[in-house]
Amino acid sequence: MSGRTIVAPRFSYAAEVIGGNEQGWLDALPQVGGGCDQVPDTTLWGWLWFIGLRRQVRTRLRRGRAAIGRGNMVRRQRPKSGKAARGPEPKPSRSLRWDAPGFEESGGVEEAGSRGEAANPATDLNHEEEFERAWTDPRNTRVELPAVDINLVLAKYYRMNEPLTFTRTMLWDMEVKKAYRPDLYIPSVVLEGSARYWRRRAAADGAESFVRCSQQRLWLEPSERGLVLEQVFLNPTRQSATFIGAATLVDHEGNVLRAGDTQPLFHVEHSVDGDDSRPLNRWRIVYLTGKREQELIERFTHRRRVWLREFVEIYIRTDLGIDLTRKKTL
Repeated sequence: MSGRTIVAPRFSYAAEVIGGNEQGWLDALPQVGGGCDQVPDTTLWGWLWFIGLRRQVRTRLRRGRAAIGRGNMVRRQRPKSGKAARGPEPKPSRSLRWDAPGFEESGGVEEAGSRGEAANPATDLNHEEEFERAWTDPRNTRVELPAVDINLVLAKYYRMNEPLTFTRTMLWDMEVKKAYRPDLYIPSVVLEGSARYWRRRAAADGAESFVRCSQQRLWLEPSERGLVLEQVFLNPTRQSATFIGAATLVDHEGNVLRAGDTQPLFHVEHSVDGDDSRPLNRWRIVYLTGKREQELIERFTHRRRVWLREFVEIYIRTDLGIDLTRKKTL
């Protein structure tokens, strides 16, 4: 598909505040009560409370940024991967978005190796090595989906109200945002409002790690949900996001969280591949089953899918502001 290239927002959820004032900026975000294992209140009063909280967050965030001043804010540089034609900035997002990673955070950014809890999975764990170790263990159950050529699928199966050349920069921007707010980008899997993250830390070469929890649909019982705990690592150099499942985590208040025990733990890797003007979306998962579980594999292999994954569709609609309609297929 030909057309102008829409440049992804340069100031992503992973933007950080430097110059010694990062805590002041993060203090602008209110602390949200409730644990990861609590289901959000979906009653009328619950929604009214949420709307009021959203307005409060926006007000406090603006005040916090104003108090710090523009001199202490930096925008993360876009990855240099190919020569993409510059075009006008995308339309403002129409969904709930913050400059900060999200209002569920509990604490500021810390450099890797700084003082923290005695057992600190966000810094001590090598997420990528742990994923590969589990992936190569023949006792586990592995699934790798075919790489998705975003622009090819857009041209073949979608109609849009304006031309779009989707880039690697956009795809990585989406992966970062989805890592922090899975409930916004994977609503069919993650219960809205259930995602929380904390212990966010900066690492070398712009990488960062944090831990998160959310209520997710069970893989083999999608009508039911369970608490999922994950240790996350975002690697902008490789443009990969690694999620290491955990049985227990300690939250920012010292409470022990325990993942649901109705399904095996799993690790997931999302990554970006291909040229800048023809990005490929890669995805693989490994279940810590102790033996090969064919039923889990068949959950993916028995589904014929021609559409983009929902998080890409949501990113195009909400972050890029482009109307997207699926074409009819046979």
